[in-house]
Amino acid sequence: MFVAAAILAVSLGQSPAVIEEKAPGRPMVTCPAGTRPAGGKDGEAEAAYCTKAGRLGEPVMHGPFLSASKSGAKRVEGEYVDGKRTGRWIAYDELGRKVEDVGFQNDLWHGKRTQWIAGEKVLEQNWVAGKRQGPQKEWIKGREVTVEFKDDAPIKK
Repeated sequence: MFVAAAILAVSLGQSPAVIEEKAPGRPMVTCPAGTRPAGGKDGEAEAAYCTKAGRLGEPVMHGPFLSASKSGAKRVEGEYVDGKRTGRWIAYDELGRKVEDVGFQNDLWHGKRTQWIAGEKVLEQNWVAGKRQGPQKEWIKGREVTVEFKDDAPIKK
């Protein structure tokens, strides 16, 4: 069944590496070759991830990361490459709504970052190698406020 789910995920354009098996509060991931599953408590959540041996034999996170609350609700999903966050990371609230969607490259924010509160978008930013670039939009009491950034500093007009 899991193989069929992975094939379905690939056909839908999703990574099969972050598919969870349904087990309340116990997320599971499929680890890439050369890694092994690991996990445990991640604060109030249970996390599942993959590790490989580092330069000195220490475990280094490599592959998918998935955490779930005690109720089994997905909390955070993303991916590590050689111990650094990469690609898209998404955090969810207890109702399954996104609270943050952010891109990473080499463990730095990179790409679009969006935040929501109770399902309402409150922040949208653009990041390049850990620095805000371009327009940053915030929605404050229903009003959109935009500030332009260059190298993580606001541009004064």
